[in-house]
Parts: sequence; C-alpha cells; structure tokens
Amino acid sequence: MIPERGEAGVAAVRELTGGRGVAHVVEAVGTGSFDPGPVFDLTLPLESVAEGYAVMSERRSITTMSS
Repeated sequence: MIPERGEAGVAAVRELTGGRGVAHVVEAVGTGSFDPGPVFDLTLPLESVAEGYAVMSERRSITTMSS
C-alpha cells in the first residue's frame, strides 16, 4: 500500500520497485473491501510470489495476486 499521492506516490513506488515503476495499479478508497475475484483467479501470500509466477508460466493460472 502506498499512502502518498502525486509525485511523492511516484517516488514511493519507484523506491519499492528498485526504480522500475509499475505497469498497472489498483486504487481503492473508503471503508469497503475490494473483491479481486473478477480480476485474479489465484491468490497467494506475499512470500509465495515466486510460486505465483511459476503457476502463470505453466498456465495453471491467468492472473495471480499476492497479498
């Protein structure tokens, strides 16, 4: 989660990604929750990011979310 906005938000994302930035983002506001079901077909814990890439490479998943 990046709470900063504008240029400060851009700087925070670049810092987290080693200067690469990101191709896509999800912006969520308010006290409701985001249902990733329509977008992601597999959710894994953050420490399993490598597994997420593997299952997508093997075509066992189309879009994987790590949280």
